[in-house]
Order: sequence, then structure tokens, then C-alpha cells
Amino acid sequence: MRHVLKTFFGGSVEVAVATLITLEEGPLDDDERERIMAMIAKASEEGR
Repeated sequence: MRHVLKTFFGGSVEVAVATLITLEEGPLDDDERERIMAMIAKASEEGR
């Protein structure tokens, strides 16, 4: 996955996430949005 991130997104997690969200044909549903936000919060708490 690191290779994909580096190769296609210049190593930027932000660019990868933005790309995936933009490719979604419709809006994220509330559950999906909450799960993504929880993953980001957990990573932040862990210092990532």
C-alpha cells in the first residue's frame, strides 16, 4: 500500500483520501462518514 501511496499520490495521505472521496459518485452516507472520522481521530490520538 505504501508503494501505491508513493507512486500514485506522491506519498500524500491527504491527496489519496481526497481522491477517493471525490471519486465517490454520491455523497458519503452518515455511517461511512462517521467511520472515516473515527479512524482519523484514532490515528490522531496515536500520534499518526
